[in-house]
Amino acid sequence: MIFKKHETLFFLRQHYSIFIFFISAITSVIIYPSLFKYTFLVSVFVISLYCVLILFGKKKYVKDVLFLFPVLFVIFFYCFISLSSFYPGNFLPVKSVAITNVGGSYYNFMAFSLKTWKLSMPIKPSEKLKSLNNPYDAEELNNKLSYKNLDYVMDLSYYKGKYYLYFGITPALAVYLPFLLITKHFIPDTFVVLIFAVLSFLAALAILKKSIFKFAEISDEFLISSLSIMAVGMSSVFCYLIVVPRVYEVSIISGVFFTLLSFLFIALYMETGAFRKKCTLLFLAGFSIGLAVGCRPFYALTVLIQALVIVEFKQIKQKYKEYIFYVIPLLFCAIVLMLYNYLRFESVFEFGFKYQLNLLDMYNLKISLKETFQSLTKFIIYPPLRISGFPYFAIDYILFRDRFYEYIIGILFTAPFLLTIVGSYLLFKSKNIDVKYKKYISAIFLTGFVNLILVSAIGSSLYRYAADFSIYFIISAIIIGFYIISILKLSAKKIFIQYILMTLLLISIVFNCAILVSLSLGSINSNNQQLFYKITSFF
Repeated sequence: MIFKKHETLFFLRQHYSIFIFFISAITSVIIYPSLFKYTFLVSVFVISLYCVLILFGKKKYVKDVLFLFPVLFVIFFYCFISLSSFYPGNFLPVKSVAITNVGGSYYNFMAFSLKTWKLSMPIKPSEKLKSLNNPYDAEELNNKLSYKNLDYVMDLSYYKGKYYLYFGITPALAVYLPFLLITKHFIPDTFVVLIFAVLSFLAALAILKKSIFKFAEISDEFLISSLSIMAVGMSSVFCYLIVVPRVYEVSIISGVFFTLLSFLFIALYMETGAFRKKCTLLFLAGFSIGLAVGCRPFYALTVLIQALVIVEFKQIKQKYKEYIFYVIPLLFCAIVLMLYNYLRFESVFEFGFKYQLNLLDMYNLKISLKETFQSLTKFIIYPPLRISGFPYFAIDYILFRDRFYEYIIGILFTAPFLLTIVGSYLLFKSKNIDVKYKKYISAIFLTGFVNLILVSAIGSSLYRYAADFSIYFIISAIIIGFYIISILKLSAKKIFIQYILMTLLLISIVFNCAILVSLSLGSINSNNQQLFYKITSFF
Protein backbone atom coordinates (compact mmCIF):
# COMPACT_ATOMS: atom_id res chain seq x y z
CA MET A 1 0.00 0.00 0.00
CA ILE A 2 1.27 3.44 -0.94
CA PHE A 3 0.64 5.08 2.45
CA LYS A 4 1.11 2.04 4.66
CA LYS A 5 3.66 3.78 6.89
CA HIS A 6 1.58 6.89 7.39
CA GLU A 7 -1.69 6.17 9.18
CA THR A 8 -3.22 9.63 8.62
CA LEU A 9 -2.54 9.57 4.89
CA PHE A 10 -3.74 5.98 4.71
CA PHE A 11 -7.05 6.98 6.32
CA LEU A 12 -7.45 9.82 3.82
CA ARG A 13 -6.67 7.44 0.97
CA GLN A 14 -9.21 4.90 2.15
CA HIS A 15 -11.93 7.52 2.60
CA TYR A 16 -10.95 9.93 -0.17
CA SER A 17 -14.23 9.54 -2.03
CA ILE A 18 -16.22 10.60 1.05
CA PHE A 19 -14.28 13.85 1.31
CA ILE A 20 -14.63 14.51 -2.42
CA PHE A 21 -18.40 14.10 -2.19
CA PHE A 22 -18.75 16.33 0.85
CA ILE A 23 -16.58 19.06 -0.68
CA SER A 24 -18.70 19.00 -3.84
CA ALA A 25 -21.92 18.84 -1.82
CA ILE A 26 -20.98 21.83 0.36
CA THR A 27 -19.92 23.80 -2.73
CA SER A 28 -23.16 23.02 -4.55
CA VAL A 29 -25.23 24.02 -1.52
CA ILE A 30 -23.42 27.36 -1.28
CA ILE A 31 -23.83 28.07 -4.98
CA TYR A 32 -27.28 26.57 -5.47
CA PRO A 33 -29.20 26.44 -2.15
CA SER A 34 -32.17 24.53 -3.57
CA LEU A 35 -29.93 21.45 -3.81
CA PHE A 36 -29.51 21.43 -0.02
CA LYS A 37 -32.36 19.12 0.90
CA TYR A 38 -31.38 16.57 -1.74
CA THR A 39 -27.70 16.69 -0.81
CA PHE A 40 -28.52 16.41 2.88
CA LEU A 41 -30.93 13.48 2.51
CA VAL A 42 -28.62 11.50 0.24
CA SER A 43 -25.61 12.16 2.49
CA VAL A 44 -27.48 11.03 5.60
CA PHE A 45 -28.66 7.86 3.87
CA VAL A 46 -25.24 6.85 2.51
CA ILE A 47 -23.37 7.68 5.74
CA SER A 48 -25.93 5.73 7.75
CA LEU A 49 -25.59 2.74 5.46
CA TYR A 50 -21.81 2.98 5.70
CA CYS A 51 -21.90 3.08 9.53
CA VAL A 52 -24.30 0.13 9.73
CA LEU A 53 -22.05 -2.00 7.53
CA ILE A 54 -18.99 -1.08 9.62
CA LEU A 55 -20.90 -1.83 12.84
CA PHE A 56 -21.96 -5.29 11.70
CA GLY A 57 -18.61 -6.10 10.15
CA LYS A 58 -19.87 -6.40 6.57
CA LYS A 59 -16.56 -5.34 5.03
CA LYS A 60 -17.45 -6.96 1.73
CA TYR A 61 -20.09 -4.31 1.08
CA VAL A 62 -18.31 -1.32 2.66
CA LYS A 63 -16.20 -0.79 -0.45
CA ASP A 64 -19.29 -0.66 -2.68
CA VAL A 65 -20.87 1.91 -0.38
CA LEU A 66 -17.70 4.02 -0.51
CA PHE A 67 -17.91 4.02 -4.28
CA LEU A 68 -21.36 5.60 -4.02
CA PHE A 69 -19.72 8.91 -3.17
CA PRO A 70 -17.83 9.52 -6.44
CA VAL A 71 -20.88 8.21 -8.32
CA LEU A 72 -23.11 10.69 -6.50
CA PHE A 73 -20.57 13.45 -7.13
CA VAL A 74 -20.97 12.97 -10.89
CA ILE A 75 -24.77 12.70 -10.74
CA PHE A 76 -25.01 15.85 -8.61
CA PHE A 77 -22.75 17.65 -11.05
CA TYR A 78 -24.96 16.56 -13.95
CA CYS A 79 -28.01 17.91 -12.12
CA PHE A 80 -26.20 21.13 -11.22
CA ILE A 81 -25.13 22.05 -14.76
CA SER A 82 -28.54 21.08 -16.12
CA LEU A 83 -30.38 23.21 -13.56
CA SER A 84 -27.93 26.09 -13.82
CA SER A 85 -27.76 26.41 -17.60
CA PHE A 86 -31.46 26.63 -18.30
CA TYR A 87 -34.65 27.82 -16.68
CA PRO A 88 -35.88 25.30 -14.08
CA GLY A 89 -39.23 25.36 -15.88
CA ASN A 90 -37.60 23.44 -18.73
CA PHE A 91 -37.77 20.35 -16.51
CA LEU A 92 -41.52 20.63 -16.11
CA PRO A 93 -43.81 18.75 -18.51
CA VAL A 94 -45.96 21.01 -20.70
CA LYS A 95 -49.34 20.60 -22.35
CA SER A 96 -48.28 22.10 -25.67
CA VAL A 97 -45.02 22.55 -27.57
CA ALA A 98 -43.88 24.94 -30.25
CA ILE A 99 -40.82 25.43 -32.46
CA THR A 100 -38.89 27.99 -30.42
CA ASN A 101 -35.31 27.10 -31.38
CA VAL A 102 -33.46 24.90 -33.81
CA GLY A 103 -33.63 21.28 -32.73
CA GLY A 104 -35.88 21.81 -29.73
CA SER A 105 -38.89 19.53 -28.99
CA TYR A 106 -38.74 17.73 -32.35
CA TYR A 107 -39.19 14.40 -30.57
CA ASN A 108 -42.31 15.70 -28.87
CA PHE A 109 -43.76 16.57 -32.26
CA MET A 110 -42.85 13.09 -33.42
CA ALA A 111 -44.58 11.55 -30.39
CA PHE A 112 -47.71 13.55 -31.17
CA SER A 113 -47.69 12.22 -34.75
CA LEU A 114 -47.18 8.63 -33.61
CA LYS A 115 -50.07 9.05 -31.19
CA THR A 116 -52.31 9.82 -34.17
CA TRP A 117 -50.75 6.97 -36.22
CA LYS A 118 -48.85 9.29 -38.56
CA LEU A 119 -45.16 9.19 -39.49
CA SER A 120 -44.83 12.76 -40.78
CA MET A 121 -44.33 15.68 -38.41
CA PRO A 122 -47.46 17.67 -37.43
CA ILE A 123 -45.90 20.82 -38.91
CA LYS A 124 -47.12 22.18 -42.21
CA PRO A 125 -44.40 23.35 -44.63
CA SER A 126 -44.71 26.97 -45.73
CA GLU A 127 -45.87 27.90 -49.22
CA LYS A 128 -42.48 29.56 -49.75
CA LEU A 129 -40.76 26.22 -49.21
CA LYS A 130 -43.14 24.42 -51.55
CA SER A 131 -42.48 26.97 -54.28
CA LEU A 132 -38.72 26.33 -54.45
CA ASN A 133 -37.41 24.48 -57.49
CA ASN A 134 -34.88 22.55 -55.40
CA PRO A 135 -35.32 22.89 -51.63
CA TYR A 136 -32.25 20.69 -51.05
CA ASP A 137 -29.97 23.26 -52.70
CA ALA A 138 -28.65 25.00 -49.57
CA GLU A 139 -27.83 28.24 -51.43
CA GLU A 140 -31.29 28.57 -52.99
CA LEU A 141 -32.96 27.54 -49.73
CA ASN A 142 -31.14 30.05 -47.54
CA ASN A 143 -31.04 32.89 -50.07
CA LYS A 144 -34.80 32.87 -50.54
CA LEU A 145 -35.97 31.61 -47.14
CA SER A 146 -35.01 32.08 -43.50
CA TYR A 147 -35.14 29.34 -40.91
CA LYS A 148 -35.21 32.05 -38.22
CA ASN A 149 -38.54 33.26 -39.61
CA LEU A 150 -39.70 29.62 -39.81
CA ASP A 151 -39.91 29.71 -43.59
CA TYR A 152 -38.52 26.22 -43.18
CA VAL A 153 -37.74 24.10 -40.12
CA MET A 154 -34.01 23.50 -39.72
CA ASP A 155 -32.75 19.89 -39.65
CA LEU A 156 -36.02 18.22 -40.52
CA SER A 157 -36.28 16.05 -43.63
CA TYR A 158 -38.61 17.38 -46.35
CA TYR A 159 -40.10 14.89 -48.78
CA LYS A 160 -43.12 15.24 -51.07
CA GLY A 161 -44.61 18.16 -49.18
CA LYS A 162 -44.19 16.77 -45.65
CA TYR A 163 -41.68 17.10 -42.84
CA TYR A 164 -40.12 13.98 -41.32
CA LEU A 165 -37.73 13.43 -38.44
CA TYR A 166 -34.36 12.21 -39.68
CA PHE A 167 -33.11 11.40 -36.19
CA GLY A 168 -33.80 7.87 -34.95
CA ILE A 169 -37.25 6.85 -33.80
CA THR A 170 -36.14 4.89 -30.71
CA PRO A 171 -36.25 7.83 -28.23
CA ALA A 172 -39.75 8.72 -29.41
CA LEU A 173 -40.98 5.15 -28.89
CA ALA A 174 -39.07 4.53 -25.66
CA VAL A 175 -39.67 7.81 -23.82
CA TYR A 176 -41.64 10.58 -25.50
CA LEU A 177 -44.66 8.63 -26.73
CA PRO A 178 -45.21 6.60 -23.51
CA PHE A 179 -44.89 9.77 -21.45
CA LEU A 180 -47.41 11.56 -23.66
CA LEU A 181 -49.88 8.66 -23.55
CA ILE A 182 -49.67 8.28 -19.78
CA THR A 183 -49.53 11.90 -18.64
CA LYS A 184 -51.12 13.77 -21.59
CA HIS A 185 -48.09 16.10 -21.34
CA PHE A 186 -44.91 16.58 -23.34
CA ILE A 187 -41.57 15.82 -21.67
CA PRO A 188 -38.73 18.39 -22.08
CA ASP A 189 -35.56 17.43 -23.94
CA THR A 190 -33.59 18.80 -20.96
CA PHE A 191 -34.94 16.10 -18.68
CA VAL A 192 -34.55 13.29 -21.23
CA VAL A 193 -30.89 14.10 -21.93
CA LEU A 194 -30.15 14.30 -18.20
CA ILE A 195 -31.76 10.92 -17.48
CA PHE A 196 -30.04 9.17 -20.40
CA ALA A 197 -26.71 10.72 -19.39
CA VAL A 198 -27.04 9.37 -15.84
CA LEU A 199 -28.08 5.94 -17.13
CA SER A 200 -25.19 5.87 -19.63
CA PHE A 201 -22.75 6.81 -16.87
CA LEU A 202 -24.05 4.00 -14.64
CA ALA A 203 -23.95 1.51 -17.52
CA ALA A 204 -20.32 2.44 -18.23
CA LEU A 205 -19.44 1.89 -14.56
CA ALA A 206 -21.18 -1.50 -14.59
CA ILE A 207 -19.12 -2.53 -17.62
CA LEU A 208 -15.95 -1.38 -15.88
CA LYS A 209 -16.80 -3.30 -12.72
CA LYS A 210 -17.47 -6.48 -14.68
CA SER A 211 -14.41 -6.05 -16.87
CA ILE A 212 -11.67 -4.78 -14.58
CA PHE A 213 -11.83 -7.85 -12.33
CA LYS A 214 -11.26 -9.98 -15.44
CA PHE A 215 -8.26 -7.94 -16.59
CA ALA A 216 -6.72 -6.71 -13.35
CA GLU A 217 -6.57 -7.39 -9.63
CA ILE A 218 -7.54 -4.40 -7.51
CA SER A 219 -8.13 -4.68 -3.81
CA ASP A 220 -8.38 -1.48 -1.82
CA GLU A 221 -7.34 1.16 -4.36
CA PHE A 222 -10.20 3.48 -3.46
CA LEU A 223 -8.39 6.65 -4.45
CA ILE A 224 -7.59 5.69 -8.02
CA SER A 225 -10.96 3.95 -8.38
CA SER A 226 -12.81 7.06 -7.19
CA LEU A 227 -10.88 9.25 -9.59
CA SER A 228 -11.63 6.79 -12.41
CA ILE A 229 -15.35 6.88 -11.64
CA MET A 230 -15.42 10.67 -11.69
CA ALA A 231 -13.30 10.82 -14.84
CA VAL A 232 -15.75 8.52 -16.65
CA GLY A 233 -18.59 10.89 -15.82
CA MET A 234 -16.74 14.14 -16.41
CA SER A 235 -14.71 13.46 -19.58
CA SER A 236 -17.20 11.47 -21.67
CA VAL A 237 -18.86 14.56 -23.25
CA PHE A 238 -22.12 13.65 -21.50
CA CYS A 239 -21.89 16.93 -19.60
CA TYR A 240 -21.76 18.92 -22.84
CA LEU A 241 -24.90 17.19 -24.09
CA ILE A 242 -26.63 18.11 -20.81
CA VAL A 243 -25.69 21.78 -21.23
CA VAL A 244 -27.22 22.03 -24.73
CA PRO A 245 -30.06 19.45 -24.86
CA ARG A 246 -31.89 19.29 -28.18
CA VAL A 247 -32.97 16.63 -30.67
CA TYR A 248 -29.34 15.96 -31.64
CA GLU A 249 -28.23 15.38 -28.08
CA VAL A 250 -31.22 13.13 -27.35
CA SER A 251 -30.39 10.94 -30.33
CA ILE A 252 -26.69 10.75 -29.45
CA ILE A 253 -26.99 10.00 -25.72
CA SER A 254 -29.79 7.46 -26.18
CA GLY A 255 -27.69 5.65 -28.79
CA VAL A 256 -24.74 5.56 -26.38
CA PHE A 257 -26.92 4.22 -23.56
CA PHE A 258 -28.43 1.35 -25.53
CA THR A 259 -25.01 0.40 -26.93
CA LEU A 260 -23.43 0.35 -23.47
CA LEU A 261 -26.40 -1.67 -22.21
CA SER A 262 -25.80 -4.20 -24.98
CA PHE A 263 -22.11 -4.51 -24.06
CA LEU A 264 -23.10 -4.98 -20.42
CA PHE A 265 -25.42 -7.87 -21.31
CA ILE A 266 -22.60 -9.42 -23.36
CA ALA A 267 -20.26 -9.18 -20.35
CA LEU A 268 -22.87 -10.96 -18.22
CA TYR A 269 -23.34 -13.55 -20.96
CA MET A 270 -19.63 -14.38 -21.02
CA GLU A 271 -19.48 -15.17 -17.31
CA THR A 272 -22.61 -17.31 -16.99
CA GLY A 273 -22.86 -21.01 -17.69
CA ALA A 274 -26.62 -21.63 -17.62
CA PHE A 275 -28.10 -22.11 -21.11
CA ARG A 276 -31.38 -20.28 -20.45
CA LYS A 277 -29.60 -17.35 -18.84
CA LYS A 278 -27.19 -17.16 -21.76
CA CYS A 279 -30.07 -17.06 -24.23
CA THR A 280 -31.89 -14.39 -22.23
CA LEU A 281 -28.80 -12.19 -21.99
CA LEU A 282 -28.06 -12.56 -25.70
CA PHE A 283 -31.64 -11.64 -26.52
CA LEU A 284 -31.37 -8.51 -24.37
CA ALA A 285 -28.00 -7.65 -25.93
CA GLY A 286 -29.41 -8.01 -29.44
CA PHE A 287 -32.52 -6.00 -28.63
CA SER A 288 -30.46 -3.24 -26.99
CA ILE A 289 -28.10 -2.81 -29.94
CA GLY A 290 -31.12 -2.92 -32.24
CA LEU A 291 -32.59 0.00 -30.31
CA ALA A 292 -29.22 1.77 -30.60
CA VAL A 293 -29.41 1.45 -34.40
CA GLY A 294 -32.84 3.05 -34.11
CA CYS A 295 -31.10 6.03 -32.48
CA ARG A 296 -27.98 6.26 -34.65
CA PRO A 297 -27.94 4.09 -37.84
CA PHE A 298 -24.15 3.67 -37.87
CA TYR A 299 -24.39 1.42 -34.81
CA ALA A 300 -25.30 -1.30 -37.33
CA LEU A 301 -21.54 -1.76 -37.67
CA THR A 302 -21.31 -2.38 -33.92
CA VAL A 303 -23.48 -5.46 -34.49
CA LEU A 304 -20.69 -6.96 -36.61
CA ILE A 305 -18.11 -5.96 -34.00
CA GLN A 306 -20.11 -7.60 -31.21
CA ALA A 307 -20.53 -10.75 -33.28
CA LEU A 308 -16.75 -11.24 -33.14
CA VAL A 309 -17.03 -11.40 -29.34
CA ILE A 310 -20.13 -13.56 -29.10
CA VAL A 311 -19.52 -16.13 -31.82
CA GLU A 312 -17.00 -18.89 -31.18
CA PHE A 313 -16.45 -20.11 -34.73
CA LYS A 314 -15.01 -23.47 -33.69
CA GLN A 315 -18.18 -24.25 -31.75
CA ILE A 316 -20.74 -22.51 -33.97
CA LYS A 317 -22.60 -25.76 -34.71
CA GLN A 318 -22.98 -26.58 -31.04
CA LYS A 319 -23.91 -23.05 -29.95
CA TYR A 320 -26.14 -21.86 -32.80
CA LYS A 321 -29.17 -22.22 -30.49
CA GLU A 322 -27.64 -19.53 -28.28
CA TYR A 323 -26.62 -17.21 -31.10
CA ILE A 324 -30.06 -17.21 -32.67
CA PHE A 325 -31.38 -15.39 -29.61
CA TYR A 326 -29.03 -12.50 -30.45
CA VAL A 327 -30.18 -12.47 -34.07
CA ILE A 328 -33.97 -12.62 -33.53
CA PRO A 329 -34.40 -9.21 -31.83
CA LEU A 330 -31.95 -7.70 -34.32
CA LEU A 331 -34.05 -8.94 -37.23
CA PHE A 332 -37.19 -7.58 -35.58
CA CYS A 333 -35.63 -4.13 -35.11
CA ALA A 334 -34.22 -4.18 -38.65
CA ILE A 335 -37.60 -5.06 -40.18
CA VAL A 336 -39.36 -2.32 -38.19
CA LEU A 337 -36.76 0.29 -39.19
CA MET A 338 -36.81 -0.71 -42.87
CA LEU A 339 -40.62 -0.59 -42.93
CA TYR A 340 -40.49 2.79 -41.17
CA ASN A 341 -38.07 4.11 -43.80
CA TYR A 342 -40.02 2.71 -46.74
CA LEU A 343 -43.33 4.20 -45.59
CA ARG A 344 -41.68 7.63 -45.33
CA PHE A 345 -39.13 7.78 -48.17
CA GLU A 346 -40.00 4.76 -50.35
CA SER A 347 -36.61 3.19 -49.59
CA VAL A 348 -35.81 0.73 -46.82
CA PHE A 349 -32.30 2.16 -46.35
CA GLU A 350 -33.14 5.87 -46.45
CA PHE A 351 -33.46 7.45 -43.01
CA GLY A 352 -33.99 10.93 -44.46
CA PHE A 353 -30.36 12.03 -44.33
CA LYS A 354 -30.18 13.46 -47.84
CA TYR A 355 -33.58 15.18 -47.52
CA GLN A 356 -32.55 17.32 -44.55
CA LEU A 357 -33.00 21.09 -44.78
CA ASN A 358 -30.13 23.05 -43.29
CA LEU A 359 -27.20 25.30 -44.14
CA LEU A 360 -25.46 22.50 -46.07
CA ASP A 361 -26.52 20.70 -49.23
CA MET A 362 -27.17 17.29 -47.72
CA TYR A 363 -28.66 15.83 -50.91
CA ASN A 364 -25.34 16.14 -52.77
CA LEU A 365 -23.04 15.86 -49.78
CA LYS A 366 -19.82 14.03 -50.62
CA ILE A 367 -17.21 12.58 -48.29
CA SER A 368 -13.96 14.51 -48.46
CA LEU A 369 -10.76 12.82 -47.30
CA LYS A 370 -9.29 16.23 -46.49
CA GLU A 371 -12.26 17.23 -44.31
CA THR A 372 -12.31 13.78 -42.70
CA PHE A 373 -8.65 14.08 -41.72
CA GLN A 374 -9.21 17.62 -40.41
CA SER A 375 -12.13 16.44 -38.29
CA LEU A 376 -10.10 13.52 -36.93
CA THR A 377 -7.30 15.81 -35.81
CA LYS A 378 -9.75 18.28 -34.26
CA PHE A 379 -11.55 15.55 -32.34
CA ILE A 380 -8.27 14.22 -30.97
CA ILE A 381 -5.78 17.07 -30.49
CA TYR A 382 -7.54 20.41 -31.05
CA PRO A 383 -6.41 22.63 -28.12
CA PRO A 384 -8.71 24.55 -25.74
CA LEU A 385 -9.07 28.30 -25.79
CA ARG A 386 -7.07 30.04 -23.07
CA ILE A 387 -9.00 32.92 -21.47
CA SER A 388 -7.79 35.52 -18.99
CA GLY A 389 -10.51 35.24 -16.34
CA PHE A 390 -12.39 32.45 -14.58
CA PRO A 391 -12.54 29.57 -15.43
CA TYR A 392 -9.34 30.17 -17.50
CA PHE A 393 -10.14 27.59 -20.20
CA ALA A 394 -12.96 27.36 -22.74
CA ILE A 395 -13.98 25.33 -25.77
CA ASP A 396 -12.88 27.10 -28.93
CA TYR A 397 -15.44 28.41 -31.36
CA ILE A 398 -14.44 27.46 -34.92
CA LEU A 399 -15.85 27.87 -38.41
CA PHE A 400 -17.69 24.75 -39.56
CA ARG A 401 -17.48 24.00 -43.29
CA ASP A 402 -17.37 27.72 -44.13
CA ARG A 403 -20.98 28.08 -42.98
CA PHE A 404 -21.39 28.58 -39.24
CA TYR A 405 -19.50 28.35 -35.98
CA GLU A 406 -19.43 25.40 -33.60
CA TYR A 407 -17.57 24.35 -30.44
CA ILE A 408 -14.73 21.83 -30.57
CA ILE A 409 -11.93 20.54 -28.34
CA GLY A 410 -9.65 17.52 -28.66
CA ILE A 411 -10.41 14.47 -26.55
CA LEU A 412 -6.77 14.19 -25.43
CA PHE A 413 -7.22 17.49 -23.60
CA THR A 414 -10.50 16.50 -21.94
CA ALA A 415 -9.30 12.96 -21.14
CA PRO A 416 -5.47 12.87 -21.06
CA PHE A 417 -5.53 9.46 -19.33
CA LEU A 418 -6.43 7.99 -22.74
CA LEU A 419 -2.69 7.82 -23.28
CA THR A 420 -2.78 4.58 -21.28
CA ILE A 421 -4.20 2.91 -24.40
CA VAL A 422 -0.65 2.77 -25.79
CA GLY A 423 0.03 0.10 -23.16
CA SER A 424 -2.65 -2.19 -24.57
CA TYR A 425 0.00 -4.51 -26.02
CA LEU A 426 0.78 -5.63 -22.46
CA LEU A 427 -2.78 -6.81 -22.03
CA PHE A 428 -2.98 -8.59 -25.36
CA LYS A 429 0.32 -10.42 -25.04
CA SER A 430 -0.72 -11.77 -21.63
CA LYS A 431 -1.33 -15.52 -21.55
CA ASN A 432 -3.22 -15.35 -18.26
CA ILE A 433 -6.30 -13.69 -19.70
CA ASP A 434 -8.97 -15.57 -21.63
CA VAL A 435 -9.09 -14.70 -25.34
CA LYS A 436 -12.81 -13.88 -25.15
CA TYR A 437 -12.15 -11.08 -22.68
CA LYS A 438 -9.43 -9.69 -24.92
CA LYS A 439 -11.93 -9.74 -27.77
CA TYR A 440 -14.46 -7.99 -25.55
CA ILE A 441 -12.26 -4.99 -24.74
CA SER A 442 -11.19 -4.88 -28.40
CA ALA A 443 -14.85 -4.69 -29.44
CA ILE A 444 -15.52 -1.76 -27.11
CA PHE A 445 -12.46 0.13 -28.39
CA LEU A 446 -13.23 -0.72 -32.02
CA THR A 447 -16.79 0.60 -31.61
CA GLY A 448 -15.37 3.95 -30.57
CA PHE A 449 -12.80 3.94 -33.37
CA VAL A 450 -15.36 3.12 -36.08
CA ASN A 451 -17.72 5.79 -34.75
CA LEU A 452 -14.88 8.33 -34.73
CA ILE A 453 -14.14 7.64 -38.41
CA LEU A 454 -17.82 7.80 -39.37
CA VAL A 455 -18.67 11.04 -37.59
CA SER A 456 -15.47 12.61 -38.97
CA ALA A 457 -16.33 11.59 -42.52
CA ILE A 458 -20.07 12.31 -42.47
CA GLY A 459 -20.79 14.69 -39.61
CA SER A 460 -17.49 16.60 -39.46
CA SER A 461 -16.13 18.27 -36.32
CA LEU A 462 -18.99 19.15 -33.99
CA TYR A 463 -18.19 18.62 -30.33
CA ARG A 464 -21.44 16.83 -29.56
CA TYR A 465 -20.32 14.04 -31.94
CA ALA A 466 -17.41 13.30 -29.60
CA ALA A 467 -19.96 11.62 -27.32
CA ASP A 468 -20.43 9.00 -30.04
CA PHE A 469 -16.93 7.62 -29.50
CA SER A 470 -15.33 9.05 -26.33
CA ILE A 471 -16.96 6.75 -23.74
CA TYR A 472 -15.73 3.60 -25.53
CA PHE A 473 -12.15 4.91 -25.53
CA ILE A 474 -12.48 5.92 -21.87
CA ILE A 475 -13.67 2.46 -20.78
CA SER A 476 -10.83 0.82 -22.71
CA ALA A 477 -8.20 3.21 -21.31
CA ILE A 478 -9.22 2.71 -17.68
CA ILE A 479 -9.27 -1.09 -18.01
CA ILE A 480 -5.81 -1.04 -19.61
CA GLY A 481 -4.53 1.40 -16.95
CA PHE A 482 -5.69 -0.87 -14.14
CA TYR A 483 -4.18 -3.88 -15.87
CA ILE A 484 -0.78 -2.21 -16.22
CA ILE A 485 -0.79 -1.33 -12.51
CA SER A 486 -1.92 -4.82 -11.48
CA ILE A 487 0.88 -6.66 -13.30
CA LEU A 488 3.59 -4.56 -11.69
CA LYS A 489 4.91 -5.84 -8.39
CA LEU A 490 4.85 -3.49 -5.43
CA SER A 491 7.75 -1.19 -6.18
CA ALA A 492 8.73 2.39 -6.82
CA LYS A 493 7.86 1.86 -10.49
CA LYS A 494 4.31 0.75 -9.66
CA ILE A 495 3.80 3.69 -7.28
CA PHE A 496 5.13 6.09 -9.93
CA ILE A 497 2.75 4.78 -12.61
CA GLN A 498 -0.16 4.91 -10.15
CA TYR A 499 0.58 8.55 -9.41
CA ILE A 500 0.90 9.35 -13.13
CA LEU A 501 -2.49 7.79 -13.84
CA MET A 502 -4.13 9.48 -10.84
CA THR A 503 -2.67 12.83 -11.91
CA LEU A 504 -4.03 12.44 -15.44
CA LEU A 505 -7.45 11.46 -14.07
CA LEU A 506 -7.49 14.44 -11.72
CA ILE A 507 -6.43 16.83 -14.50
CA SER A 508 -9.27 15.50 -16.63
CA ILE A 509 -11.84 16.07 -13.87
CA VAL A 510 -10.69 19.61 -13.06
CA PHE A 511 -10.24 20.59 -16.70
CA ASN A 512 -13.70 19.38 -17.70
CA CYS A 513 -15.27 21.25 -14.79
CA ALA A 514 -13.61 24.45 -16.03
CA ILE A 515 -14.74 23.86 -19.62
CA LEU A 516 -18.33 23.15 -18.61
CA VAL A 517 -18.53 26.17 -16.33
CA SER A 518 -17.24 28.35 -19.19
CA LEU A 519 -20.00 27.00 -21.43
CA SER A 520 -22.67 27.59 -18.81
CA LEU A 521 -21.68 31.06 -17.61
CA GLY A 522 -23.45 32.89 -20.44
CA SER A 523 -26.71 31.04 -19.83
CA ILE A 524 -26.37 31.40 -16.08
CA ASN A 525 -25.82 35.15 -16.42
CA SER A 526 -28.91 35.46 -18.62
CA ASN A 527 -31.18 33.18 -16.63
CA ASN A 528 -29.94 33.46 -13.06
CA GLN A 529 -27.80 36.51 -12.35
CA GLN A 530 -27.74 35.83 -8.61
CA LEU A 531 -26.15 32.43 -9.23
CA PHE A 532 -23.74 33.98 -11.76
CA TYR A 533 -22.44 36.53 -9.24
CA LYS A 534 -22.08 33.81 -6.58
CA ILE A 535 -19.91 31.69 -8.88
CA THR A 536 -17.70 34.51 -10.15
CA SER A 537 -17.29 36.02 -6.67
CA PHE A 538 -15.31 32.93 -5.60
CA PHE A 539 -12.63 33.79 -8.14
